[in-house]
Amino acid sequence: MIKVLHVIPDLNYRGATKFVCLLATGLPQDRFRTAVATLGPGDPLTEPLRALGFRVTTLDWRRAFDVRPFLRLRHLCDTFRPDVIHAWRLAGLRAVRFVVGRRVPILASSVFGSRGDSSLLSWLDRAFLRQADLIGISTPEEKEAAGRLGVCGQKLLCIPPAVSAACPFTAAHEDFCRSIGLPTEARFIACVGPFESDKGHRDAIWAFDILKFLYNNLHLILVGSGSYGQRLQEFARRIHWSKHVHFVGPQRDATPFLAQAEFVWVPSRARGGMHVALEAMAAGRPVLAARIPDLAAVIEDGVTGFLVPPGDKVAMARQARVLIDDSARARQMGEAGRQRALSRFAPANLVERLALAYDNLGAGGRARSHSAAV
Repeated sequence: MIKVLHVIPDLNYRGATKFVCLLATGLPQDRFRTAVATLGPGDPLTEPLRALGFRVTTLDWRRAFDVRPFLRLRHLCDTFRPDVIHAWRLAGLRAVRFVVGRRVPILASSVFGSRGDSSLLSWLDRAFLRQADLIGISTPEEKEAAGRLGVCGQKLLCIPPAVSAACPFTAAHEDFCRSIGLPTEARFIACVGPFESDKGHRDAIWAFDILKFLYNNLHLILVGSGSYGQRLQEFARRIHWSKHVHFVGPQRDATPFLAQAEFVWVPSRARGGMHVALEAMAAGRPVLAARIPDLAAVIEDGVTGFLVPPGDKVAMARQARVLIDDSARARQMGEAGRQRALSRFAPANLVERLALAYDNLGAGGRARSHSAAV
């Protein structure tokens, strides 16, 4: 039995969280035991994971100088005794290295930030990454960033994008709109993900400002939270569309919003958005996204959605009109996206690749412990 501990800053809706959920539920239970530690307080996906029987520990890190979260992580490691620690994002890797050191094999993933740029890392982060047993990469940009650190070859693990089949959402559109406070005849665009400056939500609101003059019953739903959220709300108020731009906060499950939307906007200006795009496709919705490498890898332009230059609000509005005005084409794109997501990005490949990595790391860690004991 291989014990895997995932250490992640939070369980809010983002790519790293989706990877953790897919692995926790997909790994064979007779070979792997999974636990999750989040650095912050409880998040939307904390209780659903616990309900599935997984050990989820919230370290409740709220202040920069607070040793208690690190003591909680040390206690978790002492009691759970992981064979492998999978650290997600730089904050997760830092916490693991400060508490555990190199006693347990470490796989570090999602560590290069939204721009995939290793030049912005501190000297300490660079040292932590070089000392990791494996670094998970998902894009060519991440591979290049690791190469600039001198990390290549067998220390890199390609983690493929994946999405599970969306659960059927059977509620009538009118009932769903009523449940979130919209008029029953409303049509809406969904935009899902963390509110950060490079995620393009401001571009989406700006493009919506163009569309709203053409469609009186159109609304924009933003699902998520983050440091940029207050600025986005102020911007919506400033352009006088606050009654049609709705911030619904983080959700345990974004599927209902994706499934009921006219289409899904993924306007990221830098890296990211791949998992939102895949979940929208799995829900049978067309995706209108920025033409960046992450999104171009999963969206087939003109077939499963549209790709536009990052930050081009006019192009976003123009292609949105195509999807709103031609419902038959939008349905065709949504079905093509669903087929593509389920056939090319099923979780089986992800789970198989990570299971092998955990097996190898766990065996290496046990050999390391045996040598130290001798």
